[in-house]
Amino acid sequence: MTVPREQQNRTMRYTRKVRVAVFAAVITIIQFGGNALGYTKGDDQSKNYNQNQGEQTRLEYQYLPVRATRYHKTDRGCDPDTKKERSCTGIKLREGSLKVIGAVAVNPKIIPIGSLLMIPMNDGSVRPYLSVDIGGDVTSSKASRILAKREKRGGGWATRPVIDVYTPRTITEDWTTVLVVKGPSLIGLKDAEKLERLQERMSIDFWMSRGLETSELKTRLLAYNSKD
Repeated sequence: MTVPREQQNRTMRYTRKVRVAVFAAVITIIQFGGNALGYTKGDDQSKNYNQNQGEQTRLEYQYLPVRATRYHKTDRGCDPDTKKERSCTGIKLREGSLKVIGAVAVNPKIIPIGSLLMIPMNDGSVRPYLSVDIGGDVTSSKASRILAKREKRGGGWATRPVIDVYTPRTITEDWTTVLVVKGPSLIGLKDAEKLERLQERMSIDFWMSRGLETSELKTRLLAYNSKD
């Protein structure tokens, strides 16, 4: 049976459109390294986990060089909120351990509030901390400028991010690399809802329910730092 010429032309035009669409999709995937499929790139890797409510959440891993300092309620001259073990977000300040997530002050423009940080301690341990506090010396990178000047380091050393770890222990206040796990953003939430979300994240169970083991993160960070 002979197919009418008009029908042949329509078929050919449709075939060309399909080929063009497929070609464009392939090029997009190649150019953006998989982002067209819904993934994001971190310095290490990113994974998607299902929340209990069934929604997709994105946890991004990042190795971040920082300048580490410490603060505690027993420090002479500490501010009233620190004396009361109270962070700027309302979360109670506490020290981290192998099974307890502690509090750390960060620059939220670099490390979002509510992020999990695996921090090497000078006793050889790696402890989990949640970014729940902010400090003036942290956001200004003052500690980085002081140490970089003392060690006569140029380049970007003076502007490296500063983290202030809540602990009574003496830590090596030096340059280090931490593993940051950025969870779902808390921007736009009301204070009460943000506090509730942060309280959830202060629990090891919250992160375990999303497929994260702190022992695995510790091993990952130690392996990364051993390359230096």
